[in-house]
Order: sequence, then structure tokens, then C-alpha cells
Amino acid sequence: SPRWAGPLLFEVMEDSPGRHVLRALSLGVGVVEAPAKDLVIPLRSITAVREDRQDAHGLVFVVRYKFSGERVEILFRAATREMRDTWIQGLCDTIQASRRPSAESMAPSLSTACSEVA
Repeated sequence: SPRWAGPLLFEVMEDSPGRHVLRALSLGVGVVEAPAKDLVIPLRSITAVREDRQDAHGLVFVVRYKFSGERVEILFRAATREMRDTWIQGLCDTIQASRRPSAESMAPSLSTACSEVA
């Protein structure tokens, strides 16, 4: 059974090398242990965003990406099934926009709270 971090806010931003990344911002709520290191995922490294079919409640979704040549999988838990679907669609749309040549016009549209597995 995964250990869940407290609620986090996410934003799409441009980092110093100019890559668009998904970054987690801690709300400092519900965190019993020391917070995990900052989560920053370059959008172009994301290989899959999908519903976690093993979750009986239908709230969890999976983000897969490559980091240093290795595949990484992170589970996220939304507040409702509708929010999960919104997150999946929003991430897919944002990833596609980041891969277009005019990525500068990409609007950072993901600013909803969600929990990440610790």
C-alpha cells in the first residue's frame, strides 16, 4: 500500500534551461514526515498519463516518465473521479502543447490540488 504525501499544488512553468516542467508545490497540510524532495517533471519526458485501474475508488492516476534513462512511475490521487479525469485530460493537453513548436504560448492551466505518492 502506498504512503501518500499531503495535498500539493501543481503548476506548469519554464525552468532555467527553458524546458516546460510540471512542478509540485507543498501546501504543508497533512505532512507528518519531512516533505519529499521537490517534484519537477519535464513535460517532454512524460511517456504516459492514465487511470490506475487497480484503484477500487477510481481516484488514482499514473504518470510515467523517463529520468536519467530509467522509467519512473508516480501515482497521483485526485479528490473525485471527475477531478481525476480533468487531471488526465489537462496533463495530456499540456504535454501535447509543450511538444508543439509554439510552446511559449502554452497556458499553465494546472493549478488544482492533488496528492502524490510519497
